[in-house]
Amino acid sequence: VLPSDATNNNQQDIFITNDISANEVFVQQQMTLTVKLHFSSELKRGTLTEPTLAGANITQIGKDIENETIINGRRYRVIERTYAISPQQSGEVIIQSPLFSGEIMQSSSRRSNFYSFADTKPVSVVGEEMAVTVKPIPNNYQGVWLPSELIALHQEWQPEATEFKVGEPITRVITLTAAGLSKEQLPEIAMHVPSGLKVYPDQAELHTGINNNRLVSQKVRNFAIVASKPGTYRLPEISIPW
Repeated sequence: VLPSDATNNNQQDIFITNDISANEVFVQQQMTLTVKLHFSSELKRGTLTEPTLAGANITQIGKDIENETIINGRRYRVIERTYAISPQQSGEVIIQSPLFSGEIMQSSSRRSNFYSFADTKPVSVVGEEMAVTVKPIPNNYQGVWLPSELIALHQEWQPEATEFKVGEPITRVITLTAAGLSKEQLPEIAMHVPSGLKVYPDQAELHTGINNNRLVSQKVRNFAIVASKPGTYRLPEISIPW
């Protein structure tokens, strides 16, 4: 229950709100933008543009979500859309909000004994701009730049055994998983072996999916290892800086 003086008589029929996950990120680091189109009148037709940021990769995540909410006692239908944004240049940047253009239904004063008419009204609304600070890659960083909140490296052996025969192929499967990165950002996976072993790498497989409104990318690479002489071997570690 709101005080009577809090009632907004000029409350809009349709408007856009934006919610950014972070106002400060590193270059190429992913942030998410949630755009909500609120409308209290029936939409006849319309289009919602994408947000814009010069020199950034922008991708819609998942499908639109529709729900309802009440604001100041007025019921609104809400269309929610989420974008992944990865700025490619450092500095102070401005994300331009999506723009909605369309038509809404409005009651008409024209009436007859048999029909009631409804007119359409053209509308165009845009949300507020969003300022973001994009930090450059640190000078002391070495390796492929991976601005991710989660990197995981997993290995699997085929067959799962501890002893093998000379000339028998052994497959080592390395899976690199990264949150908030595209598959194109994932680094090369290399494996080195000591003398007495030969390695034959396959072409890497790349995958991208969505998990909790985050892009999750994977690189899977198979390495066939063959021993040319018997013995006990120790493989060097595989490390990924991030």
